[in-house]
Amino acid sequence: MSDSQPQQPSPFPRNPAGGAGRGPGDGSAHRPSPGSARDPLAGPPPEATGLLLSGARLTDGRTVDVRLSGGRIQAVGTAGSLPAPALARVDLRGYLLLPAPAEPHAHGDTALTADAEGPVSYTPDEVQRRATEAALLQLGHGATALRSHIRIGDVHGLGPMEAALQARRSLRGLTDLTAVADTLKIPAAGDPAKAKELLKAAGKEHLKVTLAVSTGDKGKAEAFQQGLARAGVEVVIDTVDPGAYYDAIGDLSTTPDMTYTGWCPDYPSGSTWLPFVFDGRTIKDKGNQGNYSQFRDDATMKRIDEINAMADAKQANQAWIDLDAEIMKKSPSIPILRERKPLLVGPNIAGAYGHPVWTGTIDYGTVGLKDPSKSQG
Repeated sequence: MSDSQPQQPSPFPRNPAGGAGRGPGDGSAHRPSPGSARDPLAGPPPEATGLLLSGARLTDGRTVDVRLSGGRIQAVGTAGSLPAPALARVDLRGYLLLPAPAEPHAHGDTALTADAEGPVSYTPDEVQRRATEAALLQLGHGATALRSHIRIGDVHGLGPMEAALQARRSLRGLTDLTAVADTLKIPAAGDPAKAKELLKAAGKEHLKVTLAVSTGDKGKAEAFQQGLARAGVEVVIDTVDPGAYYDAIGDLSTTPDMTYTGWCPDYPSGSTWLPFVFDGRTIKDKGNQGNYSQFRDDATMKRIDEINAMADAKQANQAWIDLDAEIMKKSPSIPILRERKPLLVGPNIAGAYGHPVWTGTIDYGTVGLKDPSKSQG
């Protein structure tokens, strides 16, 4: 589910164990003859405490048996290699076994409304119903995790978010629904007409701006240029050698109208980046670092000082979140890129995952070896 499009039934049979679907080239779903293993479409018997998925094909082409116990994968081995005489068995020959998929971008509040007649209702009960039904529909096709963007503000206030959180609670144990507040409420494709309207109201119908980027980011700059051209904004790109880039944009006498930069927090707290990027007192004529938008706002600076003085870390954390939302309303900086990083680790590596704070980089505080005796170092 994405961007409130109605979901359609899958052309494949429902996934046994949450992740098996018929592989390509199979003329029909494999159904065992009487007396053999259970029909994979029927699922395991309710009394089974363990389960053996036999003869499943993995995405790398291997055919394996998978032993499950307590709702977890206990062992994976070549077909016929796992002794499990007392376990219920599901014959998955002819089926492709996949990890349970996750939906990273959905809109539970507007789900299943594409064919609705009349205005869409945003009452809490209706939003909760739609979010729940959409999550269960995804679960029916094997997805066990769902990240849903919820529009808040305007006449609806926080009602849709509260309804989505109630749906999350009601689905606990079935699927993991994460609700994310969408405060901007801008379609993924943008709104050029609205942008032109705002530019006209500001007396900037024919706006021409400069954008400086490092030479390696020229492709991204051209994408920005094309996007803003839809709103009638002319963007002149200035590519700068990486070695001189931050000197150029940090000098107020040479800084362009727009720059392309980023900031990584040193640890999970707003104190490690919001003051550096948006405190007007950090701006320098030369050597300016962080506040490249030259954002000076008395209310923001006052609130930064107040939050820095808070002794309660939990209270301060929420205050940084609230301040971030207030700053974004003033648009000194615009989020324009979401990075997706593939992380490649060896088969003997344990605890390696992309840390959300470190922009997806592996957290070296948790990484290690599954079996130190197999170390090749």
